[in-house]
Amino acid sequence: MNGIIYPTVEHAFHAAKTSDKEVKAQIARLTSPGEARKRGNQLMLPPDWDEVKVDIMYDLLKQKFSTYPDLTELLHSTGKIELIAGNSEDETFWGVCNGKGRNELGKLLMQLRERIKRNITFRL
Repeated sequence: MNGIIYPTVEHAFHAAKTSDKEVKAQIARLTSPGEARKRGNQLMLPPDWDEVKVDIMYDLLKQKFSTYPDLTELLHSTGKIELIAGNSEDETFWGVCNGKGRNELGKLLMQLRERIKRNITFRL
């Protein structure tokens, strides 16, 4: 993303919270998605973050699945089952915790799966 290779979508997502290239590079070098989340949660968010974060995640997921055909096939193989991003960290925007949450990540994955089923090529 923007000339920086991130080891995970989580890294890239949190790096998208800043325009500082050095901070982005620092996040890319972190050894785990959890560390990237922790660092990203320390950043001052752009004023429009709540309006753009879902679109940013969708674009990152499109990039991931267009890069790794085996993951695309795995997503496609889930059929019509509802995908739920479960977690144990009380994250109720992107996932579901203890039966509560918006499951935005699950919804995005199901949107991508539908695009795959309709054989729509990802545009990066």
